[in-house]
Amino acid sequence: MAGPLLKVEGASQLRQAIKKANGELADLKDLNQTIATLVTTAAARNAPRKTGKLAFAHKPSATRTRASVTVGANVRGAGTGAVLAELGVGRAVPYAGAIHWGWPGSSQKLPKQIRGKIDRQFFIAPNPWIVDTGRQLEPTWVAIYSRGINEIIDAIGPETNKAS
Repeated sequence: MAGPLLKVEGASQLRQAIKKANGELADLKDLNQTIATLVTTAAARNAPRKTGKLAFAHKPSATRTRASVTVGANVRGAGTGAVLAELGVGRAVPYAGAIHWGWPGSSQKLPKQIRGKIDRQFFIAPNPWIVDTGRQLEPTWVAIYSRGINEIIDAIGPETNKAS
């Protein structure tokens, strides 16, 4: 699994300062939700299309420490979940992970009829459209994150912005 694309040094001190200022870290969660939504929207456009179900199975999520894109899992509620319900698509798209990360030809989870008879490295070749989209949008979301962090620092006060 890949490591984080962006590391904020002093993030724990920043979170403590925000808590101290009664920010309750809501600002960071909102910032991460903005970034997750940006990447999710673009990734859905870049999703491989055969039936179109996979393109509608993207969902952004965020906590105070991360932004993420979920694909193929239970996508509920307004937005994507409502669209899936209208299309008659089940809540889950179980093959999303195999399409994104690939399915090795040597996998023991392949059906017995084809296991060991695959002449290529992958039964399903990887198509990491979400990771690729995140990397393409990296300058955009890093700028959003930097601007948001600076606004939080300015709101907390000058004592937080001291060099260690």
